[in-house]
Amino acid sequence: MKLDVRDREGKKVKSIKVDEQVFGLKPHRAVVHQAMLAQRANQHRGTHKTKTRGEVRGSTAKLYRQRGTGRARQGASRAPHRRGGGVVFGPR
Repeated sequence: MKLDVRDREGKKVKSIKVDEQVFGLKPHRAVVHQAMLAQRANQHRGTHKTKTRGEVRGSTAKLYRQRGTGRARQGASRAPHRRGGGVVFGPR
């Protein structure tokens, strides 16, 4: 099978030979649609951002003393495992 290669004005520049088994097939609409969606999704530039524990507002002081309270030991309030703390591997 031969296909024409054209320039921007639509003039035929050359003719190339292509494989009939690849380019001779009837296009499958669902596959073309999935390929188009994948291409558009890859071109999308996301705008999401999360704050790390260094960017979250709050004190770096220890919440309460390490021993003697009967509660589990805790560090800063901005730690990732705390509510309102920073995100570890979030989007930048």
